[in-house]
Amino acid sequence: MQKDTLNFTIQKPDASHLNNLAKLHLKVWQQSYVGIVSADYLDNLRVEYYLQLWKSFFQKKKHDQGTFVALQKNEIIGFVRYGSPREDLEGGEIYALYIDKTFQGQGLGKALFLKACSELKCLGYNACYLWVLKANESGRGFYTRMAGKLGGTRVIEIGSQTLEELKFTYKL
Repeated sequence: MQKDTLNFTIQKPDASHLNNLAKLHLKVWQQSYVGIVSADYLDNLRVEYYLQLWKSFFQKKKHDQGTFVALQKNEIIGFVRYGSPREDLEGGEIYALYIDKTFQGQGLGKALFLKACSELKCLGYNACYLWVLKANESGRGFYTRMAGKLGGTRVIEIGSQTLEELKFTYKL
């Protein structure tokens, strides 16, 4: 049986998207990190936290950072955030790429990823990198399919857990 083609548009979000961005951010964390991040931590996440996070992104707009959302029938079904590196590393950084699980595997993640890479190139970067939880097999598989090269590891804290992340690098 053939999958229907997913129709979506990609655009920069505006203030009217804040609530839906926060809801999607929470939803995708709770979908994607089951079995990776503790259930207690995921159960205690609140949309208010993500709403404040997104409000801060909009209030502190920087010329070297950006966000794109994917919309289907005016509903946000994915987003990507990118910009200057947060660490002393060469290349731009893709901070986050999240797709509602219902819409994964239909080209949406690839479209957002490529859009972020294109924008980073316009900002003058010749390469970019991102971090993904080592235990996130789905994410690792996606970034490998996007021709990422493994480029290091780091340890982060999420709640009371210590988790390992892998760095993927890309030439732009």
